[in-house]
Amino acid sequence: MSKLLSHVLDRRTERAERRRSHIADLRKRATEADAKLKRLYDAIENGVADLSDPMLEDRIGELKATREQAP
Repeated sequence: MSKLLSHVLDRRTERAERRRSHIADLRKRATEADAKLKRLYDAIENGVADLSDPMLEDRIGELKATREQAP
């Protein structure tokens, strides 16, 4: 019985660690996406990039979606 309980606790700990790692990764990607969005907005404000460019609109949408995935 104690062996079984130990195994269950080990698995629970492993899952919790994977979850923490996944959350940390999501937060890192969100931070990176936020920085990229800021650079894109700066480029738009400075006239370097044109907001009417469909590829730019798509990229902004992708970065916003990535940023919103973080808890």
